[in-house]
Amino acid sequence: VKIVGIPSGMTSRELMIILQQSGAETCYMPINSRVNRRGLAFTTFPSEEHVQEFLKGSVIISSYHLTPLPKLTKTCHKKFTFQGNKYANAVKQKQPISIKQQENYREIKDPVEDNQIKSILSNIS
Repeated sequence: VKIVGIPSGMTSRELMIILQQSGAETCYMPINSRVNRRGLAFTTFPSEEHVQEFLKGSVIISSYHLTPLPKLTKTCHKKFTFQGNKYANAVKQKQPISIKQQENYREIKDPVEDNQIKSILSNIS
C-alpha cells in the first residue's frame, strides 16, 4: 500500500508504530537525492484482506490526513493523487497535424536535390 500526506518530520519508525495497529508488517519511506523524505511511504500487510480493509479508511495523525492508496497509483510531487485530479481520466490522444505542420514536415523529410540547390544559389548571385 502507498500512503501519501506524511508529515516531513515523521520517521518510518514513528509511522510503523501507528500502522502496526492496523496490522502492517513493514514500512518503507523513500528519500530523495538530498536525503529528504518525500512525504510518502510503502507498507506491506500479511494478506490481501488486510490491504483492502486498510484502503477503505484514512489515518489521521495530529491533524494530518494520511491517505492510503493502491501501490501502483500514480501521484504527483505535491502528494495529490491523479485519481481525484481533473486530468485523471484524460487520455492523451494524438492531435491531428495542421496543414502548415505537414508542409514543414515534408520539406524536412524530402531532401533537396543538388540541381535545386545550384539553381537557388545561381539566383542569389
